[in-house]
Amino acid sequence: GRKNIVDLVYVRNEHVGDGVEIGTVIFDLMCTTADGAKFVIEVQRTAQVNLKRRMLYYGSKIIADQAPKGNRKAWNYEVTEVYVIVLMDGFVLPDAEESQAVMH
Repeated sequence: GRKNIVDLVYVRNEHVGDGVEIGTVIFDLMCTTADGAKFVIEVQRTAQVNLKRRMLYYGSKIIADQAPKGNRKAWNYEVTEVYVIVLMDGFVLPDAEESQAVMH
């Protein structure tokens, strides 16, 4: 199940919110593989409040942005794979030792 990245295409890293109350999301690096999978790479140098929730939101934003503005029935919710990778320097997540979803 591993992904082999053979090439990276850097795409826009700023995603404007859908409404006034929803702010702009800026990714440190967003890459697309040759088969269309999306990788959001985030670099954090200090501990962040709600880091896991924020990364879930970032991944969800990439998925939601794949939806066409019309004719969703024909689209059938086919989305490409999305991965969020967070590189952390100098801190760990409080429950990282217990999680199978976190590599460190």
